[in-house]
Parts: sequence; C-alpha cells; structure tokens
Amino acid sequence: MRVPAIAMTEHLMWTRHGTVWATWRLQGLPKGFGTSEKTKESVHAHRALIQSFHGESLLLGLTADMDPVTLVNQMLDGVNILEHRGWAEEAMLTLDSLAERALGRREFWLAVPLRTGGLKNELRVAARQADTSAREMLALPLRPPSAHEITDALQAAGKIEEQLPDAFKAHRATVAEQVWIAAHAQNRGLQIDLAAPMPTGSPARGVATRFRRQASSPVRPSSVFPHPLLDEAGQSDRANKGARFDPLNRRFLKVTNLRDDITSYQVMLALSGSPKGGWDEDAKWMNRIDQLGVDADWAWRLRTSPALAARHRNKRTEANLSDQLEQQEGTAAITGGAGSSTRRR
Repeated sequence: MRVPAIAMTEHLMWTRHGTVWATWRLQGLPKGFGTSEKTKESVHAHRALIQSFHGESLLLGLTADMDPVTLVNQMLDGVNILEHRGWAEEAMLTLDSLAERALGRREFWLAVPLRTGGLKNELRVAARQADTSAREMLALPLRPPSAHEITDALQAAGKIEEQLPDAFKAHRATVAEQVWIAAHAQNRGLQIDLAAPMPTGSPARGVATRFRRQASSPVRPSSVFPHPLLDEAGQSDRANKGARFDPLNRRFLKVTNLRDDITSYQVMLALSGSPKGGWDEDAKWMNRIDQLGVDADWAWRLRTSPALAARHRNKRTEANLSDQLEQQEGTAAITGGAGSSTRRR
C-alpha cells in the first residue's frame, strides 16, 4: 500500500491527491459522575466543536499505551524528594505495582482537509497531483511544498483553529504524533506501542499565532512513515492455495509492517446508523466501545453542513417524496403495492 502522505511540516500534511490536511491534538472532556451542569457544558462543547467549521473532517479516538515511568514522574513532578522521602518511596512502590498491569488511555485528534478557496486552488491541487504522479512514474524525487504553499495552508488552518472551542485545549499535532498514528494503525492489537507523544505542538491561540511557522520546522518526506503490506482475509496464510476461497468466512485484515517485520490481524466494523438517525452531541453510546474488554479504536468521518443548507436540502427531499407519493396514488398494480403506501399503518 502506498502511503497517501508525500510531505509534512508541523501539523500540515500534503497528500498524493493534492489535498492538504491539518491535524490538532484534542484533550478529552471529563464525564464520569459530574453534575448535570457539567454534562450540559460537555454537550455544548461537543456541539461547538462540530459546528466550528463546515465540510469534511476526521475525528480519531485511539487507544494508547501508557508508560508507568511517565506516570510516576508525573507524581514526582515539582516534589523535592530529599525533603519528602516518604512520597518518593510511595512512588517507587507505585511503579512496581503499575508495571504488573496494562495501562492505557484514549487519545484524540481532529484532522480537517483545508480549502484555500476558489478555482485557483482547484487548479493548483490538480497540478500538484499530476506532478506527483509523473514524478513517481519516472522514479524522480517528489517535490516538497513551496514556502508560498505552506503559508497558504497555515492561513487556511488558522481560520479553523480560531473556531475550535477552548474546552478541548487543542494543540497543533507534531510530525511525531502523525507518525505515531500511522505506526499505531499498523501495530494495532500487538501491545507493542510506545506511549503517544506528548502534545508539544503550538496551542491553538487564534490570529496572533495562526500564520507563524517555527523556523526549525523542516518539511519531512513520506519516508518517515512505515509502509504497510495489506492482505485482505489473510490470503497469504492459506495452506491450500487451490481450495475454494470464501472471503466472508475470513473477515479480517492482515497488516504487515515491513519496517519492523511484524504482522497484525485486525477486524474493522462500519456503523450503518446511529441513535436518533444522526449526530448526538453527547455521544454516550460511543462509550460502549470502551466496555468491549479489548482495545478498540474508532474514527468518525464527518461532513458538516450549514443549518440553512441542511434545511433547504431537507425541504427538497420532502418535496420529492411527496411528489413521488402523489404519482403513485391511484396507479394500478397487480400486487397492490403501489397506491397502498398511505393506507398501511
């Protein structure tokens, strides 16, 4: 499988299709047994997050292992262990206890494809896609994004960044985080992940910093990603290649990380619907995935439309259904199916 990314810098990623994605690290909101007021604040924050921009987006909730040493260091952070030897001993005992159990947490990222607007941008995207395809066919090095392209992408990302709710404490994802996401997807289920990188990227602070780019942020090529080998239904594992093959009996994906020479077998499920037939801001039903007894990641592909556009689309759909119903009334059908839609309950 070809990795879709061709270049990265800071929280920006250029793909083979010419699209530029911006990614932010989000901090989850506590729920638990909070008050009803806290619950309402959480619902409003999630609603504001989804309504902060229009178009496509990808929300990731990935299970990340935690290093016991990191937890103990957090316990000792800011503590003078020479003056508080008892607490230092308690931390060491905690380290021994944590080393015997699996630790982890769910980390969240938001990725959004950028739209720099207009026909000029569409032509630029098409030109970059054609240039990438031609260079790959000729085995030439891929062209990194220019300084002008990076500035335009930062400006487009900055407009989204300004709208993100402060409750999620969004940080610009680093290249290390994006590489970790790719490696985690290939090693899923093997319990060999390193802890997710700390969110060291610039916080989302709006206009004052949205166009600023760190001078020490080079453009990284796609070679920093591990390149996977995908085998649907694990066909390479079949002993008898001539036997009848039924993919419905082998509903899994075999993923081989060629860089580390390790293999992961993964099952992927797609939801065909959701409660209330659409978006539920509280998303309590998603908590069930944490009760499966196994580590499971989730990804939401969202497409957000303005309320006015959604109402117009719903009205057109309703008018089309009404027109179809009127056309069916009184028509003769052998089965009686047509014309009976209004009489059945």
